[in-house]
Amino acid sequence: MWDATNCFSDTTEACLVTDPDAASAIGAGAAYEECFGAGSAAGTADGTSITPTVARRVKMVNLTAGDRVLTSYSGAPAITRIITNFHKNVEHSEEPLVTLRTSSGSLSLTPDHVIPADGRTNFVAARHVKVGSVTYDASMNEVKVIGVEMGLKGRIINPWTVAGTILGADDKGGMPILATVYAPEWLGENMLIFGQVPCIGTRLVSYLMPDAFQAYTTALQRCWLGRFWHESVVEWTAGDGPLVPKMMMPIAFPIGVLLWDATCVISFLCYVAFTKMQLACQVAFPLGLAGIAYCRIARTK
Repeated sequence: MWDATNCFSDTTEACLVTDPDAASAIGAGAAYEECFGAGSAAGTADGTSITPTVARRVKMVNLTAGDRVLTSYSGAPAITRIITNFHKNVEHSEEPLVTLRTSSGSLSLTPDHVIPADGRTNFVAARHVKVGSVTYDASMNEVKVIGVEMGLKGRIINPWTVAGTILGADDKGGMPILATVYAPEWLGENMLIFGQVPCIGTRLVSYLMPDAFQAYTTALQRCWLGRFWHESVVEWTAGDGPLVPKMMMPIAFPIGVLLWDATCVISFLCYVAFTKMQLACQVAFPLGLAGIAYCRIARTK
């Protein structure tokens, strides 16, 4: 969730729902049409589009906590809320990227970023997607990959959504591909299966105070203890893990996520109460390491 291995290129675009009430009333499909349908820039030969009324296509770097964006649910476009947008307004060196090209568009993301491919519930890292692999669109229709470009580098962004997924497309007017907001594979798969409900505290404070929560996550990523935490996440969650039998994951993994969730909430409340980032980092640090370590122990092959 937190590290630089599960990110999109900062040029990637998403569908921002500008009028959630209207879009909910008439259906998320209407928002999809305005961003990616036949009347949008993605669906017309000359790249022109109708004037949007409930949604518009924007770069992910312009999204923030509390925004509503499109994902896919039960084979149809759906609206989900952004909990926070990691790496927003945070300076990073350029990270490795992979570009997946389909006949209708492309998506650029970090090699460890997890997407559903070759099976609607089969979650794989982008680096494992090959020419001929199948990805999925908003209706969960198969979209065949016709090209994979490796060895790229660029700046990154990662909106974390309540659904754990988002529709994304490169900034060339193409159609979107469904992706998760997680990496690596073991973490992404288990977060989607077990991890959404235990994040209730983080989701709640983000819902109640979206602007403050976005400012908090940005500030935490900028402070030195936050960067150390980030490096610990990268090191301790990378790769394949042993240890806990798969049958234990429904119990073990949510406990680890609950520790991580408590870390965020306590640290955020310190940030709001004292507006001293260093104190928030110090409160978060031991709890964060405990949560990350537990997730490390709870990994399974």
